[in-house]
Amino acid sequence: MKPPVFPDPAPQSVASATDLVLVRLGVRAAAELLGISERTLRRQFDRRGLRLHDHLVARRREMTLGLLAGDLPVATVASRLGFASSQTFARYVRRQFGATATNIRRLMRARNLSGQPLVEGTRSDGAPADRSRNI
Repeated sequence: MKPPVFPDPAPQSVASATDLVLVRLGVRAAAELLGISERTLRRQFDRRGLRLHDHLVARRREMTLGLLAGDLPVATVASRLGFASSQTFARYVRRQFGATATNIRRLMRARNLSGQPLVEGTRSDGAPADRSRNI
């Protein structure tokens, strides 16, 4: 007799909430939200052939681009992503994308109007297509 196959227990909304907690507060808080240990969360990623750190980096980049595409002040974007200060966020953005948040926002809006990818090295949804950090 085959064991039953259950669907992934995390519907999309829970997965999104978990990603937000993961990005803002870290692995331990995301594991607590799911009611599992940090080690179990890491094993679940390992079973899928993924590294939790890589997922965290990709989601933080996606969320950064998504929030910068809106009209929120940069300080609010920094706060929503869990950065301690706007200066810390500014350093993160420059390291990840090679430009300031304001310049990225301006470029994203210009490219979005023309139908081009929002940032080189990303898919149209802002997710990294490769490890490129150029704009």
